[in-house]
Amino acid sequence: MPLHFAIYPRGSSTAAISITVTHIHYGPVATSRLAVTPPAGTKIVHVHMPTQKSASDARAAHASRSVTGTAAVEKAVGFQLAAPARLAGFSQREVRSVNVGKSPAALVTYGKGLGTVFVLEQRASGGTSQAASLPAASVNGAKGHELDTTLGSLVQFTRGGITYTVVGSQPAATIMTAAQALR
Repeated sequence: MPLHFAIYPRGSSTAAISITVTHIHYGPVATSRLAVTPPAGTKIVHVHMPTQKSASDARAAHASRSVTGTAAVEKAVGFQLAAPARLAGFSQREVRSVNVGKSPAALVTYGKGLGTVFVLEQRASGGTSQAASLPAASVNGAKGHELDTTLGSLVQFTRGGITYTVVGSQPAATIMTAAQALR
């Protein structure tokens, strides 16, 4: 009996990811089947995961610094947020302070579940953004970058010394509408 698994973007009848298994064998898997031999010349970097205690300590420390609510977050980040109560047809769910590296930022969520739209607002760093390699886009005259995939979209732009990143599992038009509404 074949097993089929697929992920469909919202509003599309074409799968973004589709996997079909035609032969299933139950039982132990030999270790040799899972061995990976990297190509010659591959640089291997061993990463040591933190212990459970240190990971939970880090989460607790971050949680104690994080604040919620527009006024508290504006105070924490040091600038006025452009977070409206509704954005691209979605109601605002939460306004939370976060750290991007060592810099404070605001994360605002709209909608719920897999269709959530996320807006990250942070002071512009002055350096080159990681989004600079993405296709160019214009948001109300501000230069930015856009990524459009079948599973979601991202728009990033800088205006008035603040960098806005809008992302979600939504069509590109919805994410761009949300970005354009940030004033």
